[in-house]
Amino acid sequence: MQFTKSVPPERAQLAFFTGLPNFLEGIEAIDDLGDILTGLPPEYDPLEIHTLGLQDLAGAAGIAAAEHAGWRFMAGGALTQPIAGDVTVPPFNRPPKLISLMHGPQVPEFLHIAYSLMSRLEAQPNRLDTYELRILSVPGLLVEAFWLKTPDVETDLVVPYRNLVSELEGKPVFTMTEFLSIVKPLAAERLQFDD
Repeated sequence: MQFTKSVPPERAQLAFFTGLPNFLEGIEAIDDLGDILTGLPPEYDPLEIHTLGLQDLAGAAGIAAAEHAGWRFMAGGALTQPIAGDVTVPPFNRPPKLISLMHGPQVPEFLHIAYSLMSRLEAQPNRLDTYELRILSVPGLLVEAFWLKTPDVETDLVVPYRNLVSELEGKPVFTMTEFLSIVKPLAAERLQFDD
């Protein structure tokens, strides 16, 4: 089994690096960031973020309607505990922007889940699949998951790591079909409440 990860455009990377001093105390300039951005392990690699709205989820489009929303960058090291920052990549060539920075226990937990997931799946040599590791966010249901994307959506896997959907508790990995069968009716129900 192999993992691939998309490489963020340079302008998204630059938005993360230049935006960090605005969020971190004691960091005055980009030159102060070297220790938290170099020599990081693979689980710190940036990941694409895709969002799926309730309308699309409840309708016929399903996962095909997931939109690329940006990138999650990671940093850490001698100066600070692990941090994660989300960078949006707006349409129409508008500049990317660091819009949030996360710290605290949820970031090491995110990294632990990412590392465990990669290690567990890479240890299955009989699997021939190549997965692209992404983040899938369904904001209307407060669900965030790792999305292991393949060329054939039928073999995609979903690993929820932050969610408030009880039906997604107790099982670490879902096929995309299983995941959609759980969240699609919840999206339709949530949309009824929003009317």
